[in-house]
Amino acid sequence: MIRVLLTTFILLIPTLGWSKSFTIKSISVNCDLSSVCKRFEDKLGSLKKEVLTPSKLRNKLRPYLFDNSIATFSYEVRETSIGIVLKIIVTSRKIINDISFEIEPDTINSGGIKNLLPYYEGEYHNPDLDGEAEAGISKFLIDAGVADPKVQIKQVITPRQVPGMMK
Repeated sequence: MIRVLLTTFILLIPTLGWSKSFTIKSISVNCDLSSVCKRFEDKLGSLKKEVLTPSKLRNKLRPYLFDNSIATFSYEVRETSIGIVLKIIVTSRKIINDISFEIEPDTINSGGIKNLLPYYEGEYHNPDLDGEAEAGISKFLIDAGVADPKVQIKQVITPRQVPGMMK
């Protein structure tokens, strides 16, 4: 869902005229993890040397929409007194470190329940899949004879680094 919205945003809202070419003078990356900021600064630095159009810039940025570690990605191109500035804003998906269940120890093997989940420990968390996960586990528990199961999935989700808005 997020990728569809981001793709629509990138495709439908150009920030400069359709045919106007430009050269980026400065790139500003804002993100929640310093390692992600550094990665984007390194990869996008080469854009300063190119003559771009809005469509060329979109094509250069499009692969980042398919990076599973990225939760949101947006950009803005502005003409300033120093020249054209590209501003990138990125938030990262968090890593699932632990998935646990609160169930009676004698009723169901919780290891088997983990196999029903659409994500695993050590992977990036995709909150869009939480509803699907809860429905799948509820169905499994009902089929296993647990009357009126109350399912709430809680993951211990942490970033790879201490979060903090970096500029």
